[in-house]
Amino acid sequence: MKHILRVNAYSSLIAEELGFDADFIENIGRVAALHDIGKVAIPELIKLAKPYKLDQRLAMQMHTIYGAHIIETMMTYSEKKDPRMIMARNIALHHHQTYNGKGYPRLKSNGKILNPTGRDYADYQNNAALSGKDIPIEALIVGVADRYDALRSGRPYKEAYSHEKTLAVLTKDDRMGISGADWYGDNIWQVFEKQHLRFKEIFKGMQN
Repeated sequence: MKHILRVNAYSSLIAEELGFDADFIENIGRVAALHDIGKVAIPELIKLAKPYKLDQRLAMQMHTIYGAHIIETMMTYSEKKDPRMIMARNIALHHHQTYNGKGYPRLKSNGKILNPTGRDYADYQNNAALSGKDIPIEALIVGVADRYDALRSGRPYKEAYSHEKTLAVLTKDDRMGISGADWYGDNIWQVFEKQHLRFKEIFKGMQN
């Protein structure tokens, strides 16, 4: 529970530092919490207490698609478009995209961004991931917020990282060789570098 509250707080902090208006800041500070809503569709994977095998990892990546589907269904009950739900859908679908195009889900084919209708990871493997300005900025913001908190938090298969170790991993991922700017774009990464101690404060002040 505290994870999603912290992600809300980190996300609104980044949005404010980027100069977004009050509505955007307020909205992302509320709906960032829905970033992993799609995981309700894969409880058998969530409960695993060990690193995923390849097929399990690809199946887990589908939580982004399922999350978008869930929020789209919620949107059908409203008589008018709600900007908060549009933002929530973008975040759920794209918070694991990376600025350099190494993320997921793979939704780009022949230069066009596809509507994610398929429900199996095999439906997307021949496509490309989004990159650069194709990725909604709210998703990149929540991406760094979520990843910071995930690294700081313990899991059955990994220890909780210190703020300093988390900062080092985000600055240059030692497994993938991807820098923070590669992952989130220069603007968001510069904000994180400037405000990383406030991330540390938020985490400390909102422990489980």
